[in-house]
Amino acid sequence: MTSTTLHSPASPRPQETAMTTLATRPRAASDRRTADTLLHGPAHSPAVLPRGEEIARRARTEQGREELRRVRSLAAVIAVACVEVETGRRALRDLSAWLSPEVLDKLTRRMELLGAVAPTGPGRRPSAAVPPRTPKSAPRPVGARVCEVAPGRVEASATVLWEGRARAFALRLERRLSRWKVTSVEIG
Repeated sequence: MTSTTLHSPASPRPQETAMTTLATRPRAASDRRTADTLLHGPAHSPAVLPRGEEIARRARTEQGREELRRVRSLAAVIAVACVEVETGRRALRDLSAWLSPEVLDKLTRRMELLGAVAPTGPGRRPSAAVPPRTPKSAPRPVGARVCEVAPGRVEASATVLWEGRARAFALRLERRLSRWKVTSVEIG
């Protein structure tokens, strides 16, 4: 006769000796995911597909982001050009397409104070008075940031590195017709 041992409910069951890891622990049925779901997503389609207005809004948002990227690049280019004007590598009139008349006058006055351009009078264009000095390296943009403060109005900051020194620029750009123009600039 064979004897079988039955465990009484009061007696503890023998413990398993193998450790269970997080990956092998049993999960509740609601937490289980099949390989098909993990690879291909849920079997059902979304309840609501984007409507025309939603698609148009997403497109406008993406166009706005792209426009801000272009303005950020423009702010860096203008900051480098301003440093080139200060060093005599570029004529101030080269910036006239990007700058409003007020900003152009402000930079002309700044260059006059630095002695980089000849004084101008009413109706005269800025011109180089002193020969440009030969810098060791060309100025290069280190970074630029933009923030849209209103539709068609952006404030930007840019940093330019030149001969081991960093120059900071704060610019306000406004969309005029189809171009961006600098309407205010602060140079540090």
